[in-house]
Amino acid sequence: MENILLFSRAERHLVRLSPRPCVLSAEVREALHSFAPIAAARRVRVVQSLDDDSCAMVDVEAFHQIVLNLVDNAIKYSPADGTVRVSLAPQGAVVRLEVEDEGPGIPLADAARIWAPYFRLERDVSSAVAGSGIGLAVVRDLVERHGGRAGVAHRGRDLRGSLFFVELPRSTGVETPKSPTIAPAHAALESIGAAESDA
Repeated sequence: MENILLFSRAERHLVRLSPRPCVLSAEVREALHSFAPIAAARRVRVVQSLDDDSCAMVDVEAFHQIVLNLVDNAIKYSPADGTVRVSLAPQGAVVRLEVEDEGPGIPLADAARIWAPYFRLERDVSSAVAGSGIGLAVVRDLVERHGGRAGVAHRGRDLRGSLFFVELPRSTGVETPKSPTIAPAHAALESIGAAESDA
């Protein structure tokens, strides 16, 4: 529902962002916490590698929605007992967020079209995987409104899974405000609570 509202507002040019300096790792952790019960139910392991020096000028609620959309997709398309890896780190003038899954991957021919509103891969149209087809369109729109870019890395013919990334202009801000809660946190936060390093 949040994606539909955001997309409708964007089409009517009603989206107004209020960026401020923010340490992004805190926002990513909060978003991941909200997915703990869903990940556990699907038997998907979520591994975090989050650098606390990752600062950017962002609208906190919009950034939270970006993370929610990417992680939701990753968990949704991951197989049972699969792993979703979420990393965040400064890279030069940007902060890069990566969300990697072990799902069926994105065909190279569709890599550009998946960002279009209401586009769904042919294999998903008749599958049990539900979706509105606007989650990635919302991600790209919000990222570009921050002066950043979003994309998906081609994994090669023999590598399954998808690696989505978001790059946002880096800032030197040290503010760590409490973000508005878009998805409710749950009691089972400990399952992906502490940051884990990719081994």
